[in-house]
Amino acid sequence: MLSTAIIQIGFTYFFGDFSLTWLPPALSISEITFIGYALLTSRFYSNHLIFKNIISGVISISIYVFIFKLLLIYSIIGNNTKDIIIFLLCTIISWKYCFNCTIRITKKIIYKKGLSPSDKIISLEKTFHLSIDKGMNELSLLLKIPNDNLAIIINDDNSYKSYFDNNEKIIIAYELAHEVQFLNNQNLELLYNNMCNNHIEIIIPLFTTTDNISHYFISANKSNNTIYSYEEIVALKELFNRIQHIITAEIKIKSSQALANSIAHEMRNPLAQVTLQLKEISNKTIDKKIYPHIINAKSAINHGNQLIDIILKEINGFTFADHNIENKNISDIINFVINTYCYDKDQYRNRVIFFDKQDFIIKTNPTLINFVFFNLIRNATFYFESHPESTIHIKTVTGEKYNYVIFSDFGPGIPTNIINNIFNEFFTHNKVGGSGLGLSYCKRAMEALDGTITCTSIEGIYTEFKLHIPIIVSTKNKHLPHKETNPQTPLYNFTHKTILIVDDSHTMRELTAQYLKKFNVNIAMVSNGLDAINYISHHHVDLILMDIQMPGLNGYETTARIKKQLPQIPIIALSAQSSLDEITKIAMTMDDHIMKPPTKEQLQSILVKYLKNTHLVASS
Repeated sequence: MLSTAIIQIGFTYFFGDFSLTWLPPALSISEITFIGYALLTSRFYSNHLIFKNIISGVISISIYVFIFKLLLIYSIIGNNTKDIIIFLLCTIISWKYCFNCTIRITKKIIYKKGLSPSDKIISLEKTFHLSIDKGMNELSLLLKIPNDNLAIIINDDNSYKSYFDNNEKIIIAYELAHEVQFLNNQNLELLYNNMCNNHIEIIIPLFTTTDNISHYFISANKSNNTIYSYEEIVALKELFNRIQHIITAEIKIKSSQALANSIAHEMRNPLAQVTLQLKEISNKTIDKKIYPHIINAKSAINHGNQLIDIILKEINGFTFADHNIENKNISDIINFVINTYCYDKDQYRNRVIFFDKQDFIIKTNPTLINFVFFNLIRNATFYFESHPESTIHIKTVTGEKYNYVIFSDFGPGIPTNIINNIFNEFFTHNKVGGSGLGLSYCKRAMEALDGTITCTSIEGIYTEFKLHIPIIVSTKNKHLPHKETNPQTPLYNFTHKTILIVDDSHTMRELTAQYLKKFNVNIAMVSNGLDAINYISHHHVDLILMDIQMPGLNGYETTARIKKQLPQIPIIALSAQSSLDEITKIAMTMDDHIMKPPTKEQLQSILVKYLKNTHLVASS
């Protein structure tokens, strides 16, 4: 209406110029077209974007009008048609550059840091490269949607796929409602009802390079009940188009991790069963000649569990930040590793020599630094059979900036042309069946300590790994008291204390019970979560050892129900897995965590920590 009044009254009445009378009807038709499109699709641009584009357009036009007037004033161009055509051509050629410049200026005025909401969404590409979870967290903040209302799911819903086969590449609930209202289509109605029941507002498909749908991005309503603007939808589609390969890769990795964790869980059960049978044999009066074989068998089982732990720590990407950090004497750690590592042959232990003349303190998680030394010993002893004269020398050296652990093996050495690759993931050399993850884990572990690991080697003579360990300033030249390498484990008396073991594996229940009997506790055992809840409803329990993966109610659900009823009972997770997600869930729901199969020392530590009124009794 305003444009009509200006042109029809201003130009025709005051100036007597009828040449622009065609413009108002044309503008009216275009406005009707745009408004009609918006009403049909409901995809409105945001007010900020419209304002930014209008201001940028006005400024750009003003610049060209100003330049044109200057050129006229200084007679650089005349009023002839040729000069005007040349100016218009120059305007057309330079318009895009000029308009983009004004856009950047108005962005800085309208938006903080000069980034529009759509720019911020697309800029998350770098964050998604680092972590899908972190990227989704930041995306939820930008869109003002709770993080648990955003998700990327695998394409396993045919109702979505059938819609995208016949329609455009996005579903918005309020647009779908319009289609359902005017189209008598049962499939659309089912799809709309499914979205409403699950509080889904928008679905964007993610495509592979072959244009097949692999995943869906789904989102609920925004917290402030505003709708998605058109530029946000375009930005989301552009973002997911850029990071499609990252999402596909990470989901494959998570699937592999889940499979590895599941395999580890299944592997521990037969190992625990063998351990239980060995304990039954040990408890009987048998020929003393058999005892060395039993000890060797137990050592082999421990070795298997160590390897499972190393693999799980590696594939699940554990860092020292995920664990408790302690100050430990480096000599205590090395002695423990040397004496507890499960060698393929007993005589191999005598070929590992530790020179511990210069002791120092290391700030670390003992379990994870143990795995570093386990890896180094495992790599070196691999060649003991083929190089019967080879030995391993370990020595500690103090320095001014770093302390050092020097790990030397006098075996085949490493060829010069591959030594720079040995810390790369999945790189192996002369090892059939090797994963190539051990040394890459060592490197990441040392870097997490703010240190490093280097390697020098002469083929056919030796290989030397040097661990650079930061000096702890506050304890420099001081040492923690040494502990005996293999002290006799004291036993505690927990008479009248009742421990409930909840595990679906009969073997794991019996093995755990065998260890607990050493502490004079009352033991109760159930095979599932419902039986555990029923048991504590009728019996007094002082502590619960809870399996995680069980049929029916899992460990988390069972714990939640028990904690509502009896929050004071300590519940300790018994888990055969070690993924970061599981450790996080355990920390949020349970009181503590020990790996399966548990050792007698681990169980003793838990009992001492959570049960009171204990006293030391003689070891047996």
